[in-house]
Amino acid sequence: MGEHKRKKLAPEELRQDENWLDDMLLPVDFEIFKFVSQTYQAAARMTMPVENPSARPILEMNGKQYSFSDMPINRGMLAAKGQLNELEAKNHQAYLNRLMHFGEILEARERLGDLIREGNEPGALMISEAVMYAAATAKMFVSGEHMGYDIDDVVQVAHDWAASHPDTE
Repeated sequence: MGEHKRKKLAPEELRQDENWLDDMLLPVDFEIFKFVSQTYQAAARMTMPVENPSARPILEMNGKQYSFSDMPINRGMLAAKGQLNELEAKNHQAYLNRLMHFGEILEARERLGDLIREGNEPGALMISEAVMYAAATAKMFVSGEHMGYDIDDVVQVAHDWAASHPDTE
């Protein structure tokens, strides 16, 4: 491929692309998000057959090939992206963004009470449907160079969902 150069966009193209960041912050379909997050976990833990990410180059530049390292986050994200393609889901970046930032919700688990509990295995967590619903639909934000969940909104959405779905674990 040769030297990599950034494409300069014409002003009219730039205007069409301005909303890409806003699109990453949009809520996503709850059922698809749950399914894709399970795919992510299975691929990251290698409890399902997965392609080694380092086996597939993603870029060739000046005669060198570059690929993702074989590590849990890369296996999980590539599997999630593949699942979104199969499901023909819209706005893949929003799903992947929410998966990428899910750890922020886990860091705030004391605010979610019994909606996140210790699992049966060491280090395992039981995450309620309410938390998954909040992860799919709660507000996200961009501030400077940081993007992430609005944790106050995550907590509110999760507790509201749990209250309106008392039979769901």
